[in-house]
Amino acid sequence: MRQGSLEKTPAPAPAAGPDQRWSARYPEVAGHPVSTEAYTSDQVFERERERVFGRAWLYAGRVEDIPRAGDYFVKKIDICRTSILVVRGDDGAIRGFHNVCTHRCNELVWDQAGTARGFTCRFHGWTFRPDGQLSGVPDEELFEDFDKRANGLKAVATESWQGFIFVNLAPAPRSSLREYLGQLTREPIADYAFDRPADYWTWKVSLRCNWKVLLDAFSEGYHAPFVHRQTVAGLIKTKDNPLIHLEDCRIHALHHMYTIPANPSFSRPGLVADAAYRYAPLMTRFRDPEVLKRLPRGVNPSGSERWGFDTYYVFPNVLFSMFGEWWHIHHFEPLATNRTQWTLRAFFPKAANAAQRFTQEYTKCLLQDNMLEDLSTVEGSQRGMETGAVSHFNLQDNEILIRHNHLAIDQFSNS
Repeated sequence: MRQGSLEKTPAPAPAAGPDQRWSARYPEVAGHPVSTEAYTSDQVFERERERVFGRAWLYAGRVEDIPRAGDYFVKKIDICRTSILVVRGDDGAIRGFHNVCTHRCNELVWDQAGTARGFTCRFHGWTFRPDGQLSGVPDEELFEDFDKRANGLKAVATESWQGFIFVNLAPAPRSSLREYLGQLTREPIADYAFDRPADYWTWKVSLRCNWKVLLDAFSEGYHAPFVHRQTVAGLIKTKDNPLIHLEDCRIHALHHMYTIPANPSFSRPGLVADAAYRYAPLMTRFRDPEVLKRLPRGVNPSGSERWGFDTYYVFPNVLFSMFGEWWHIHHFEPLATNRTQWTLRAFFPKAANAAQRFTQEYTKCLLQDNMLEDLSTVEGSQRGMETGAVSHFNLQDNEILIRHNHLAIDQFSNS
């Protein structure tokens, strides 16, 4: 799928409503059906390994994961056959290194996370400082023509934006992180307080499907009235928008965002749900339309009265959604052609009272049920594509961002 160009895609005017045709705003993304080979071919996967994940800025974690000097975590990037040691130095800077001892290439750090004044290889005791410099070598005098300064850890390009830590495995990245993100750094999202004190909840699962099957599942709302009819469909569909057309859709070169609408008149029955929705309206916007006037900066960029939540896509495999004061991030990590690790991490503001804490717990349960419904489709889709019965599938206008996913991968791979 190689039509059009994403390099100079302008941001559109806000959507006019549920009858908006996104293909009219983004004709470069509209077009041909999508080949199922993109999800089943080992050759395609190997190309993505080399041409996408080996060169793109990849999400690694959050700055609050390593708040103090010496704090570290190890990020495995299976598709690139490596793991990265991300550490905060004594100077406060965050650095990334290949998790490889430079002596005999043993894996240096075995723990997933922790705090250390230095890192010592278990094989021969070589020690490295948090800034990557080699600081200790047993029997150093027995090495000939040895330059300790030239044998520090191998650095990986590491940069942060809005508290998100990204790494780039290319020896010489083609752009800085901010250049890579482009318009996203100038969108209203730049005003959202991602760094506010928060409690978070993490859910991780390995699935038998291609990573793009998961990405596509969270790139449209077309499925929601059907897959989510037992959980959240009533929160977002209305009489004039029963199939949940996107309220806003903006393509920014490799990246994009969309807004899912809400049903402000929806009232979930039951005392438990009523209490959760009543006492923390900024956590669950759907009960009180007045909440729209008090949304945090960076939410609802089009100013829509039908706003439900915003989702932003950072190429190639990260999505984060903002629901007012709380937000969550999806990370789809390829393990093999038909296997993906999916991590969902939800961030909630520190509860000010018992009612807000109750609402958070209720929201976590609702979110989990909602995600389980999504999981009910992805492995079946993969099995269906692997039969070879269908060579291509067609997409409708409100699935335009799935087309964008494929076009972005294609263009990045060929650039």
